[in-house]
Amino acid sequence: MPAAPSRARAGLLLFFATAATLGLAMAVPGASVLIVLAVRAQHLPLGVIGAAAAAMSAGMMVSLSGGGALVDRFGPRLLAMAAAGCLASALLWWAFQPPQGLFGLAVRVGLLGLCAGPLGMAIARAVFTTFPPQQRGLAMGIRQTGVPLGVAIAAAAWPALVPRIGTAGALEWTAAVVCLAGMSLGLLAGGVGQPRARGAARPAPSWSRLAAPLGVHLLLAAGQFDLIAYGMVYAHSVLRLPLPVAGWLLALAQGGGAAMRIAGGWWSDRRGGGRAPLIAILAVSGTVLFAVLAAVHHLPLMVVAVVFFALGMATSGWNGVGLTWAGETAGEAAGLGMGMAATAVYLGGTAFPPAFGAVVSAYGYTTGWAALAVIYGLATLVAVRGFGGAAAVQPPRLPASGCRHSTQATASSTSGGGRK
Repeated sequence: MPAAPSRARAGLLLFFATAATLGLAMAVPGASVLIVLAVRAQHLPLGVIGAAAAAMSAGMMVSLSGGGALVDRFGPRLLAMAAAGCLASALLWWAFQPPQGLFGLAVRVGLLGLCAGPLGMAIARAVFTTFPPQQRGLAMGIRQTGVPLGVAIAAAAWPALVPRIGTAGALEWTAAVVCLAGMSLGLLAGGVGQPRARGAARPAPSWSRLAAPLGVHLLLAAGQFDLIAYGMVYAHSVLRLPLPVAGWLLALAQGGGAAMRIAGGWWSDRRGGGRAPLIAILAVSGTVLFAVLAAVHHLPLMVVAVVFFALGMATSGWNGVGLTWAGETAGEAAGLGMGMAATAVYLGGTAFPPAFGAVVSAYGYTTGWAALAVIYGLATLVAVRGFGGAAAVQPPRLPASGCRHSTQATASSTSGGGRK
């Protein structure tokens, strides 16, 4: 096995991985802001927004698992550089040839999703393989903070800047961030790993064990996407809060999710890789908090703020640890495992918000929040069943990646993922 580079190089890789994730979030979920602005500028029907967002999600779902398989085969270095170049090119195509009508817009945002999936998997695999198991949860959590930060930057900056620099300017800046961070990450990331001896069998992925992390990702996506889609509307229409205050509550929830991604990764590392127990705790918390929203309709503003912050932690703070759990469970097919987990999230994000909206329209928010409490209770049971589902096989360390750690620590981390 090649010698691992210094901690400084691993830290630099994590910095560019987070920056690349931030750029990716600005380019894909953050592009929803540009879609809204484009629809308003071209006086298109509002239904175009939903159709374009669906095309973006479809592109992501199609490419995530395939991107995970590609990164397992070729390593994060090649895939990160290629996918970053493709995503930047797709952004520039939109900038230099603005779409006319729904079809052109859907094609462009669908292409963004197709390019973003492999890039996201390359970023995740680079961080996953660079850091040893006792540091992996924290590193993955830090990298995942790029998602809410990228969306927040797009939501805060583009409405004010697009009238000055145009949609093309916003897309060009996003392309520059994606290209610079993705290429830098590719230069620091590892290659395809150690060549396997002729005739040596490739350890089979623990597909049966993957059922628990995949199920958890699907179920917990309900609260994550429903809170984003309906939290501000609920605070304004039911709690009678001014719209700006409702917006700050949603931002507070995103802040709670970002903080929990880091804290949860650190905690699970300290527990010797206890990913499933932490997710079970967060799912239980979500169950209680959604039940509170269902049962109580009048709360002081400070209490509402605390509830939204805690809901953000419970509904969004599990992502980094969840991807780590899926990757460790899949063993040498870590990229494919994480890609399947991310696909499950997008499936949930596509299915649950319309269902939640239909329930609320028919029966009110009380029934909607109660239904989410039940879903999070089911997610708790699935996570508990996955307590023994840690990876039996750790993926090989890739050349030119990783930070120094003891062989004993690595070996102990593969014995089951938790304390004995």
